[in-house]
Amino acid sequence: DMQGYVIKIMNASSALISNDPFLDGYTQQNKIFKQQAWTEVKQDYNCDIQVVAYPDEAPWGQDRINWINAQAEAGTAQADFYIISSTWLYQFAQAGSAHDATDYYAKWGKNAMQISEKASATYKKRLYALSTGIDETRNYVDIGLFYNYGWVKKLNVKSPAEIFNEGNWTYSAFKQWANDVQALLGAGEFALAGHPYYYWLGMTNAAGVKILDVQAVKNNILSVRPKQAAIALRELVVAGSFDRAYTWAESSGAFVEGKAVMTSGCWWFIRDSGRWPANLWGEGNTEFGYVPFPRPDDVSLENVRLAETGTQLYLMASQRDAEHKPGMTYEDVYRAMNDTFLRTAKYYQNDPSYDAEGLKRTAAESKVDDPASVECVMYFTASNVFYDAVHGFYMSISGSPIPANIGNIVVNGNDYDAEMDADMVAYDGQFIAVFAS
Repeated sequence: DMQGYVIKIMNASSALISNDPFLDGYTQQNKIFKQQAWTEVKQDYNCDIQVVAYPDEAPWGQDRINWINAQAEAGTAQADFYIISSTWLYQFAQAGSAHDATDYYAKWGKNAMQISEKASATYKKRLYALSTGIDETRNYVDIGLFYNYGWVKKLNVKSPAEIFNEGNWTYSAFKQWANDVQALLGAGEFALAGHPYYYWLGMTNAAGVKILDVQAVKNNILSVRPKQAAIALRELVVAGSFDRAYTWAESSGAFVEGKAVMTSGCWWFIRDSGRWPANLWGEGNTEFGYVPFPRPDDVSLENVRLAETGTQLYLMASQRDAEHKPGMTYEDVYRAMNDTFLRTAKYYQNDPSYDAEGLKRTAAESKVDDPASVECVMYFTASNVFYDAVHGFYMSISGSPIPANIGNIVVNGNDYDAEMDADMVAYDGQFIAVFAS
C-alpha cells in the first residue's frame, strides 16, 4: 500500500508520448497492454503514475545534468525516475543523484533487462536504472552502413546486404565491393563516405571485440582487431574509394548530396526530416539500404557482433525521501514501476495476435527499400549484441579524441600506435576513473 503516492517519470516535453500509454501520441504496439498494466498497478499498489516534463531550465545536455544534480543536492529531487542518456549515468552516480537499484533488480527484476542495457546502466558494478523488460520486437541496429539502393541497382552491382546474408561480408569482400563500385563512378563521386571513426568502431565490434569493455574494465584500442580495421580503411582511402573529406553524414556531405553510394550513419537518420528525408535524392528517386559493418576474414558470421554505444535509461533518482509516504521505501517505488513493465510484456506476449518477428520485420520494411537489408536487421537479437563504452563517458562523441585520431590514421596515414599513444593516457585515465570499481 503506497497510500496514494504519485510515481513521477520525467522526460523532455516532446517525448512524453514515448512513456505514457494514455497520451494520444503514444503509438507503440503494446499500448492497450501497457494501459492495462498501469491501471492494475495503480490499483494493486494504491499509487498513481505520472509522466511530467523537464522544466525549461533543464534543456538537453549538461544543463539537464546540472539541474538534476542540483535538485538532489538540495534534497528535492523532482521525479522518481529521470529519462536520461546512458552516457550521463556516471555523473549522477558520482554526484549521489542516482539511487542504487542493484538489489531491487536482483529481487524483483526477473532478469528482464537486455545485457547491453544493463551494462550501460551500471557504474562501478552497481545498477542505477530501472529494468524496462526485454523487447522481442526490438531493432538493435543503431550505427551502421547505409547506401543509396537505387544507385546500387543502376550500377548493377550486388547489394551489400545480399553479400552479408550469404555469409560473405568480410573485410576483403567489403574492399572489393567498394573498389568495384568506385570503378563505375564519375569524377567527384565515391563508393564510401561518412566518418572513419564509425567504420573503425563498427568493424572492430563486428569482430566480436569491444573497444572499451566495462565488465572487464579493459581498453582494447591497442589490440589487434582495431588495428586491422584501421588498416582496411586506410587501404580504401589510398585506393580512392573513400571520400577523404569525411563528415558525420547527418545532414551534409557526399552521401547526402548524392555523390557517394554508401556512408556510415545511424538507423534513425533514415527518412527523418532533419537528417535523410524520404525525398533526399528527389521524389521517387530515394531508396535506402542497410548493411552491418564487415567482419575480419577469419571471423565466422556466427561470431559477428553488433554494438550499442548508448541508450535511454530510467535513472532511479535519490533524494525523494521527503516525498515518500510514511513507511514507504525506494524499493516500493522500484517494485511498482518494474511491475508495469513485467505485466505489459506478459499481456502483450500472451495476446493471440502477438507476432514479435512480424512486428520487427514490418518496422524494418518501413525504413529500408532493399529486402535484403530487412534480413540483416532480423539477424541481430539480444544474443549477439553487446555494449561498448567507447565514447560512453563523454557528453558527445565529438568530446572524445578518438574520432580525430582515427581520421589522422585512416585519411592522413599516421602510424596507428603513435597516433593513439598521444591521447591514450588521458583517455584511459578517464575511462578507468569512470568505470573501475
